[in-house]
Amino acid sequence: ARSLAEMGMDILDKRSSVTDAVFNQYLENRGVVYIIVRDDSGHIKYRTFPGAVPRVLSQVNPTGRTVVNRMYLRDFGQVLDIQHAMLGPRRGIVQVGMDLEWIKEVAWRAFLVQQLIIFVMFIVTIVVAAFIVRRLASPLNELANYAEALSHHDFREPSLHQRKLLQ
Repeated sequence: ARSLAEMGMDILDKRSSVTDAVFNQYLENRGVVYIIVRDDSGHIKYRTFPGAVPRVLSQVNPTGRTVVNRMYLRDFGQVLDIQHAMLGPRRGIVQVGMDLEWIKEVAWRAFLVQQLIIFVMFIVTIVVAAFIVRRLASPLNELANYAEALSHHDFREPSLHQRKLLQ
């Protein structure tokens, strides 16, 4: 809604194939259900769906701040309605409807990918930690084995590695 609002009302005055292409490009984004553009008096200058605008969408935000409402539309299902004021010499309002089910799907997919990445990092960390611990404990285990052998009066010659540890 913000990027459409930043284009201003000028693009709508020159209603052409370029204007239609700009709005169609936004509609191609998955999740965008509708776009309504109103001038400063509240009259609809552009809309992307045929027929009458549902009454629930005719409520215009008079404050000029961005307003986000959650609503149910019979033809579209659960929708996140976003109204954003157009700035510039000629004011108006851009109203964009986003499919709420699609937004939830994308959010859950991102959450699951995050969890998978965290799980993989956890497993890699455990493997690396086990390798480091094993490598650090190896000389100590050899020394413990040699000490155990000495306690049983096994006076074999210590290995080169054990000799280095004993020094």
